[in-house]
Amino acid sequence: MLRGVKMASVTVKINGIEYNLKGKDDEKYLNYIANYVDDKVKEILGKNVKLSSLAATVLAAINISDELFKVNNDFNDLLDNFEKIQKENAELKEQMNKICEEANLRQEEELKSVKDIESLEEEKEVLIQQTFTLKEENDDLKIANIRYEEENKSLLQALNTKEEELRNIESMQNNKDTEDLSEQILELEDASKKLLEENNSLRKTNKEIKFELQSLKYKVLDLEKKYLDSQFQLATEKKKKEAFLKDKK
Repeated sequence: MLRGVKMASVTVKINGIEYNLKGKDDEKYLNYIANYVDDKVKEILGKNVKLSSLAATVLAAINISDELFKVNNDFNDLLDNFEKIQKENAELKEQMNKICEEANLRQEEELKSVKDIESLEEEKEVLIQQTFTLKEENDDLKIANIRYEEENKSLLQALNTKEEELRNIESMQNNKDTEDLSEQILELEDASKKLLEENNSLRKTNKEIKFELQSLKYKVLDLEKKYLDSQFQLATEKKKKEAFLKDKK
């Protein structure tokens, strides 16, 4: 008997014989067990009236033991199955967490690709605007260049005319007139020289703008290629994600 544990005591009848039972369980439970054993003994005697009370009691004990072992085996099977299900559930949770992590990672990569595409589009717009501005400046320079060329041509014609006049009147005019014409010619030559320098400067500027326009054109083409590559990569990642989730289902 265990110390400190209150024992229940109850008198029960099994097949008409009284028994005094003691246990740590309550009286209700002890009576339930006794009635169960009594029913089993009476069931066996009802099937075979020739059996003695002792034989019927032994058979009842054997049947009850058999039931106990079967219930215990069933319990162990259920316990094993429960543990197996728990293990499978843990594995499924782990797989689910892994799938969620991979899905989140793919989502982050897609968001990064979208941001990269948006950045490329913004850069492309800036370059297009710069190209448009440079084209306008180039057109203005072309107009100015044509105007300076016309002025230069007019000055050259005037210079040639003055030189011709100088040759024609060289023998007839005095030194003073010759000096005046020489000064006019020098002034025309200086003006022509300045226009020529401005024209050369405009040509150089025009050449630089053309080079810059060409560079911007290549940059725009490169951005368009990067943009298309990013779109293709995004579509590929999306297909991989759909295929991955489909396989997991």
